[in-house]
Amino acid sequence: MEKQQKFIELIEGLCRRPGMYTGGSVRETIAYIDGYRQGHSCPISGRNFDRYVSLSNRIPTNYVWGYCIINCTKDDADAFKLIEKTIVEYVQLKERFSEAEILEMAAKQAPEETEAEIAFRKLDSALLTGKQELIQPLIEAHKDAHVLWQGAYPIEVAGILEGMATVQRVKSIPLSSDGKKVKVIAPGWPFPIEMNCLDGRWIVNAEKIIELRKAQRKSSQAGK
Repeated sequence: MEKQQKFIELIEGLCRRPGMYTGGSVRETIAYIDGYRQGHSCPISGRNFDRYVSLSNRIPTNYVWGYCIINCTKDDADAFKLIEKTIVEYVQLKERFSEAEILEMAAKQAPEETEAEIAFRKLDSALLTGKQELIQPLIEAHKDAHVLWQGAYPIEVAGILEGMATVQRVKSIPLSSDGKKVKVIAPGWPFPIEMNCLDGRWIVNAEKIIELRKAQRKSSQAGK
């Protein structure tokens, strides 16, 4: 108990007076905490803490905790508050529950998916089919949009990928004050994807997806 309290006091000091420990930025503070986790046995050692942060913030669990914090907050002040709150809560929960129980609680307590997140899931599924009639209504107009329906995954592979995506979290993060522009963090995608609400309907800015598909095709052709 005393060891856990000292760790909490360390985290509180880091988040409230980061300049005393690091250069003062959120990224430096996250790096400091990660270094401490690796060099000491502490309440947030191990991968389950990263999973807890992901589940609590409805972000795919393949991301590390620091990425979740940075992408779920609007500025450094907000990030420091979330770091302190999340770590203190996790440490206190570990005093009462097993790690498996904590992860289960985090998954159940996460809020329901938003309309933007549901709309993105539809596109994610449609991309596996390679069908223009399913993909085109879900994206903003783009001169190279056709590359998205120039190929489909084999049915067996598409089923496996869709099943994997279904059990993973999707997270939308507001980019505008009116909430009509968001970025989505989703499993299987190496970057956040922008979405916009136009005339009451969420559609995807597929520019990054199109560029990724073009790069993949170019690489495939070069390898032949």
